[in-house]
Amino acid sequence: MDNILGKRIKLLRNESELTQEEFGKKYNLKKSTISQYESSFSRPDDDLKIQICSDFNVTLDWLMGLTDIRNPYENKEGEKFAETNTKDLPQTKTLKDELISLMIRRKIITNDDEINEDMLKMIEKSIETYAELNNSKKVK
Repeated sequence: MDNILGKRIKLLRNESELTQEEFGKKYNLKKSTISQYESSFSRPDDDLKIQICSDFNVTLDWLMGLTDIRNPYENKEGEKFAETNTKDLPQTKTLKDELISLMIRRKIITNDDEINEDMLKMIEKSIETYAELNNSKKVK
């Protein structure tokens, strides 16, 4: 079985020049636990995966091996794309991820494509349209 989760945790740890012990201390875990994650003997719980993603600025899709795009919301220089008024919608990030995944599955884009401003605006517009349709259904 391919251990992409463990490999990616190890990659993040090595890129940050942390030992297993140092990495574990960040999350109140023992070195042996980190070793088990990296070697696929154990898996972190969902809360820890989310915390790792937040701390290392990667998406859960990337950490789990569903995409090779670490963070589709940044350009190559690591700068975040401008937020729009859809940031107030509670499901915006999830819907963005789903739309990007759908675009990859439908071969509209590939994992190697950079998500540019125009593409992000198109995704945001799709989310706004969804939100408007969803709200109109609730009113009826």
